[in-house]
Amino acid sequence: MNESKELKFQKLKICILTISSSRELSDDKSGDVLEERILGFGHELFERKITKDNKDSIKNISGIIVGFISVLLGIGGGSLMVPFMRTFGYDIRKSIGTASAIGFLIALSGTIT
Repeated sequence: MNESKELKFQKLKICILTISSSRELSDDKSGDVLEERILGFGHELFERKITKDNKDSIKNISGIIVGFISVLLGIGGGSLMVPFMRTFGYDIRKSIGTASAIGFLIALSGTIT
């Protein structure tokens, strides 16, 4: 008695961010391919931007992405935050301490809610 449940298509709003010092939207071929495939699969392109290759900008954007992935996976961030911080040259002790503090804040908010 296997009932086949048909999954309903979920249209996603997707952003494309290209990090480059040399490209503009007019010559961003990889962005064009991604946009074509996103639209081809029936999703919506929410926004497309090019950001210059600036270490501080990349750090800020990457931090948001790491946090978002950590939330989706429910892992507290430490397993992604330490390698991320090491990539940008932070001392291992500072990286582990920061990840622990973030984990504590996440646990605290989870306890309250």
